[in-house]
Amino acid sequence: RLYDETGREYLSYENIDESRSYGVEVSLHKTFYDYWSLDLNYTLSWADEIVDGDVANPLLWDRRHTSNATFAWQTGRLYYPRVFGSKALQGASIGILATVSSGLPNPDSWSDDPAVQATNPDDTGAVFLRVDARVAKSFWWDEVVITPFVTVDNIFDRQNPIEVGPEEYY
Repeated sequence: RLYDETGREYLSYENIDESRSYGVEVSLHKTFYDYWSLDLNYTLSWADEIVDGDVANPLLWDRRHTSNATFAWQTGRLYYPRVFGSKALQGASIGILATVSSGLPNPDSWSDDPAVQATNPDDTGAVFLRVDARVAKSFWWDEVVITPFVTVDNIFDRQNPIEVGPEEYY
């Protein structure tokens, strides 16, 4: 048992395990006419716990499949539309990012037993979906660029399950 200076008991965790993460990602970028672009990518990855030098279990944060799609409108320092002759849209951008991923944890099959958790390492588990939006405007001062932005995460307020230990959080 450990105690702080006020006498309250607390826990201390020491990480003595090892893990590895690996995978591959494929990306596609397409620029369209008039400042529009589309970025697509797919990632296939694994995250494994290593015990005594052998792969024991997939880690609980493993997301086997992840796909992102970003649709954006962006202007630059020299190439931007003039609105009534002004530079108001110089360095402006707006984008939407959609992310879909699957993998562990599978909220429908939680078990406290690591052997049960690892019975199907290719289980796609729960599907996670998130859509974010970002608006930005860049300003140049000589060679310095300042870009204030506003990001709205999870704009549809979708609740994605996350398993941490035997409890499920949203």
